[in-house]
Amino acid sequence: MKRIISLLLVLVMIFALGVMAAGCKSSGAHNEGNDGKYWQDIPGGVGDVSAETLEALSNSGTVTIYDYKGSLTDEAKEFDAYFEQVYGGKTQRLFVEWEGWESKFITDFAAKDAPDVIYLYSKLWPRAASRGMVYSQKELKDLGVLALDHPVIADSLELSENNFKFSGELYSLDVYLVTPAVMAVNDTLLKKCGVEKTPTQYYQEGKWNWDNFIKVCEQVCSVDENNDTLPDYLGYKGWSARYVLGMNAAELMTLNDDGSVKTNFEDSAVVNGLQMFRDLYDKKIAGDGEFKSGKVATLVYEDYNVAKNLHTDGEKVPFDFSVVPLPAGADNTDGYVFGGCEAYAIVTSTENPQGSLNYIIAKHAFDKQYVKEDENDLSFWLDEEGDQMLADMCSKVRESVWAGVGSTWSVQWDFWTALRSSKKTISEIINNYKPIFEQQCEVENSYRG
Repeated sequence: MKRIISLLLVLVMIFALGVMAAGCKSSGAHNEGNDGKYWQDIPGGVGDVSAETLEALSNSGTVTIYDYKGSLTDEAKEFDAYFEQVYGGKTQRLFVEWEGWESKFITDFAAKDAPDVIYLYSKLWPRAASRGMVYSQKELKDLGVLALDHPVIADSLELSENNFKFSGELYSLDVYLVTPAVMAVNDTLLKKCGVEKTPTQYYQEGKWNWDNFIKVCEQVCSVDENNDTLPDYLGYKGWSARYVLGMNAAELMTLNDDGSVKTNFEDSAVVNGLQMFRDLYDKKIAGDGEFKSGKVATLVYEDYNVAKNLHTDGEKVPFDFSVVPLPAGADNTDGYVFGGCEAYAIVTSTENPQGSLNYIIAKHAFDKQYVKEDENDLSFWLDEEGDQMLADMCSKVRESVWAGVGSTWSVQWDFWTALRSSKKTISEIINNYKPIFEQQCEVENSYRG
């Protein structure tokens, strides 16, 4: 490591001397007025960096981004200083509201007022790529952008392949956030209800699947302490069938090889997943009870940082709970993990693609080194086995594309309600809603180009 750092320092000196010899004033790490706080941080971070790449990383220019905080925070000020000193760049912030920013971006892009870098996640994928709004990694390489082999990008390749790829091309860069959905389990309630084997035990035995999940829920719902013929406790809190579809490795909408979107209702995994969801309500083991009340045995959290959500006003819930992966349905044979994935992408209207990549690398490096991760610190509630569980899940997370297609986000609320409460069969419900989803796909595909 010392050899690598020494080599990088030599390259820095060579580059600095070259700039001085040419009589040019550096716009980057050696500007006058910097306090030298980050002087040891070298663009590129690790590994051997060529002089050409080092120069590109050290002269970022101005990069425009959306800022959702409403004003310039102390953390933003510190990052701006870091970006200027180490990467020779300046950040221009456009303050916008988080809610609905995806629609604003589409409008801004059409008006040629879009930022250089954006988040790529469910509500904007795949439309941003299919409409030509963000660059693929290949397109950036063809433009001559350097450092695409940087560890920040390379370390995200598996997740990029899973979530942000079509036509053989990757459209994400740094996958900075991945959150596999998990199931929270009220262990105190399971013990009270005399459940024979807990989800944690099933998981440890490699038998945590849908059938055993149903078995746990049925045992909880069989308790009737007041003899009113109604269950005293709820086996599962659920309202959205997409959680159950995820357990069965099923997706309502998927991408074709050319990047167009299509409905997936004919897939047996989808049909089976919808029936699994219906069964939860037919068996009367699912409902809308509040998990924190202590009367619900299990529920899904889309964000694996469950501990934060199980506290009210800073007080821990009054029962023991554990966390396990979602139980696997019969069709989930390839390790599919339902969850969320967010990445950075570079907007095709940018006049500064190299600086935009530098910004992404800098943001990752800054957050890792200088930002306290107290909100995402899981160490206080996960043991070593739990840490390994999350590590195993994170690399396999796949997020469905439905949220980023037209108005399917709102349509699905009605779809889930029909599945829960309608007397119609699964086939009848699919026939009612499939045309709506297909129409949204046609509209979305008409924008491709």
